[in-house]
Amino acid sequence: MPVTSRQLGAEVLPPYMNAMTQKFEPVFVRVSAVNYQVVTDAVRATGLLLKHWPQEFVESDLNRAALAACLAAWEADGDPMDARAAFVQAAHEAGILAPEDD
Repeated sequence: MPVTSRQLGAEVLPPYMNAMTQKFEPVFVRVSAVNYQVVTDAVRATGLLLKHWPQEFVESDLNRAALAACLAAWEADGDPMDARAAFVQAAHEAGILAPEDD
């Protein structure tokens, strides 16, 4: 009889935790004067929006819209491409979008 992941003590992830369902085309954002980060999914985009966003743009309408879209995509209630588009708009507003994505 095959052994299941649950029997091995591994967590069985709900569908919204499957990062493959939140993937989108890469977006490059500046995280410091000389460093860029690639964002390829709603999970990473959400993390940046919540923890590493320029302070003066944390409360902006575009930031809030991007956060809502990324959370929806993360939970499989939204389209990852909509999340990407909202993230790009918020990153552009904050001045951290890499030139090739601008």
